[in-house]
Amino acid sequence: MKKIVSLILILVLSLSMGAVYAAPDTVSPEDLGTTNNLISVLTPENLKDSTADETYIVSGMGVTGAVLTFYKYDEVNKVYTKIFVPVSYVDQFGTSVVKYNEATITVGETGRFINTVSLVNGKNNILIRAEHNGFYQIVKLDLTKNSAFIEAIKNLLSI
Repeated sequence: MKKIVSLILILVLSLSMGAVYAAPDTVSPEDLGTTNNLISVLTPENLKDSTADETYIVSGMGVTGAVLTFYKYDEVNKVYTKIFVPVSYVDQFGTSVVKYNEATITVGETGRFINTVSLVNGKNNILIRAEHNGFYQIVKLDLTKNSAFIEAIKNLLSI
């Protein structure tokens, strides 16, 4: 009987240790996270930038194994929602398929991370939720997509 109880206890413990907790679908603007030492964003500098480009490359350094999930602010619902990225492929029957994956990356052995974020015209409030060993960090980015004309004028004024 002791062997059966021990076996069940080992089985329950091993299954609970392997559980994976997914990032939430939404994040409140008031969420401050539980730590601030999992990642450091290098671009955009000062967590703010503007561009005329359709996309923006976010990069930085982080704790190896930290999982970063990207969110975009939803003005209507006043909450950050997960960003999903379309992935196109052809299935085994030759049919074109589009699948949407979460914009999630894992910091590799070098400690560096890089991700491309799609932008819409105007203000793009992006949130990165980095998670590692039960702790999570929140980093907010303020990215603005301007017309090429406005960016050219800004560049001329900064000379």
